[in-house]
Amino acid sequence: MYPSILCSALQRDLPAFHVSALKSPAAHRGDIKTHLRCYPACLDQKRNRNQKRYLLTTAVGASCISASSTIALGEGTDSFIQCPLDALNWAERKYLILEEILTYRPDIVCLQEVDHYFDTFRPIFCSLGYHGTFQPKPRSPCLQVKGNNGPDGCALFFRKERFQLVDAFSLRLVAMRVKTNQVAIVQKLRCRDSGQLLCVAVTHLKARSGCERLRSAQGSHLLHHLRRFTQGTRIPLLVCGDFNAEPGEDVYRRFSSSSLSLASACRLLSADGQAEPPYTTWKIRSSGESCHTLDVWY
Repeated sequence: MYPSILCSALQRDLPAFHVSALKSPAAHRGDIKTHLRCYPACLDQKRNRNQKRYLLTTAVGASCISASSTIALGEGTDSFIQCPLDALNWAERKYLILEEILTYRPDIVCLQEVDHYFDTFRPIFCSLGYHGTFQPKPRSPCLQVKGNNGPDGCALFFRKERFQLVDAFSLRLVAMRVKTNQVAIVQKLRCRDSGQLLCVAVTHLKARSGCERLRSAQGSHLLHHLRRFTQGTRIPLLVCGDFNAEPGEDVYRRFSSSSLSLASACRLLSADGQAEPPYTTWKIRSSGESCHTLDVWY
């Protein structure tokens, strides 16, 4: 999966912004480890020496941080049969996720499937100078897990020294005039250095094969609101999210052909600027191996 942050490839379209990554993020990783190791008071004072050692020796496999139903993962309900249960333990995994994000010192961070916003992500990011917004799913599956941490949803953070919040709204996506369980956050930011406006959105469309029409309708609903919010193409727009859609799906075509002049960030990062990656998600469950290009950032 690709990082759900402003990627350096977009500098050609947004030259006024210093987007996301350090030139040498690996050089910064040691500082992040040290900071997180000194942060038990805000997170979990019960973290033990084994967890500290785990942080120092284990890497996160996916740098797009979908804090995927963290309680459900720990319970094994997603059936990742090839993944050690220790790696799904939230008490250990949260530090790896935070390390992976903060290594790049992103100006903007967009997350999906976050169910530890209030006890983990908000206190950490706010202490580092970020402004945060969270929109939970109205019927989150996390609520069905024993000992859950509340509903999961989308989260959007931006660095306050870099941007000023101008306007914002959260949205429950509608399909065929029916409110669905998927949500979106949309914000209009002003760059403090240049004064230029930027619109950022984060969403998570319906998963599963057979829900292609539902995803298409959800995408249409979001595009309708984005056109009004950005005044057409007058304000640069970045849409981050887990679209759960193959490049051949209708929702992909709706976004790529919309009047908002959107393009796939994954394509921009390819060698020729035209090809989607061979996969963005690779899972091995009891039902078999699944390798698809699903997660797209525009």
